[in-house]
Amino acid sequence: MFTVKRLSRQGKHFQNFTGMKVEEFQEVLGAVRPVYIKEQRKRLKKPRRQRKAGGGRKFELELEERLLLTLMYLRLYVSQTLLGYMFDLDDSNISREINKRMVPSLKQVLPVPLQEELLTPSLQAHAKKRISTLEELLEAHPEFKELFVDATEQEVPKPKDKLARKQRYSGKKKQHTLKSQVTVSNRLVLHLSKHVPGSVHDFSLLRATGVVYAVQAQKRKLRLDKGYEGIEDAYPDADIDKPKRAQRNHPLSPLEKIYNQVLSSLRMPVEHTLGFLKKFAVLAGIYRGPTHRYDDTFLVVAGLSNFRIMNKLAF
Repeated sequence: MFTVKRLSRQGKHFQNFTGMKVEEFQEVLGAVRPVYIKEQRKRLKKPRRQRKAGGGRKFELELEERLLLTLMYLRLYVSQTLLGYMFDLDDSNISREINKRMVPSLKQVLPVPLQEELLTPSLQAHAKKRISTLEELLEAHPEFKELFVDATEQEVPKPKDKLARKQRYSGKKKQHTLKSQVTVSNRLVLHLSKHVPGSVHDFSLLRATGVVYAVQAQKRKLRLDKGYEGIEDAYPDADIDKPKRAQRNHPLSPLEKIYNQVLSSLRMPVEHTLGFLKKFAVLAGIYRGPTHRYDDTFLVVAGLSNFRIMNKLAF
């Protein structure tokens, strides 16, 4: 059976399997432990619970191994059946441990990106003690001078429902996808949109999230790619840098081509950040899980990325 003690002896393997070093794992574990225990006590005291606290079957794995299997699931995206063999648990226990216990706990302790429209009541009280909107985050952190926005898509299995197939079909990817928008600065994911079907245009998603208004209010620069054609007209007061796009019978001039090359090089941070996120196999390839869990999964992976870069558990 896989254990933290056994895997820790091979630091390189530990990092390959979990996406973090042993020391970072221990720091996250120390932060997760009180949150996890608090949630379990709350669960055991539910009014509808028939057993007394302490009744029922005991956990067969320590918290260390439960965190390990969750990180391995996100990093390697192996099937839950295989994880069950590796940790001597059945499929239902693996799913329950990851989705109902560890992921909610990790969301509370990791520096996850902001997602105002998706805050649950339990997290709203937690957010009120901290920064809860992108505008507040930018106001508190003047070092975020430039923000990069990009949309990323991930393939999902072909839906059986005809309407769902039409909505999720991405003409750009020629696949059925889910689309999310990330806002990055200093290689940190500051904001993550709620996922939308792949047929939604990047510009429509940007307008719906309100990111431009937050950036404009704090007078920061926003860097975009060619997919956001017409944004200068929609937001004339925003400080936006976007590559020039050739029109019919109006090719780009040599100077405009050089300008586009410069902007492309300046946008590398967001491309590198997306590349790092997709080192977690759960965000690469085909997403097999339920769509209602996709946003929480993306948040936790982005929080792990932010933690690795900042080396601390808060912005």
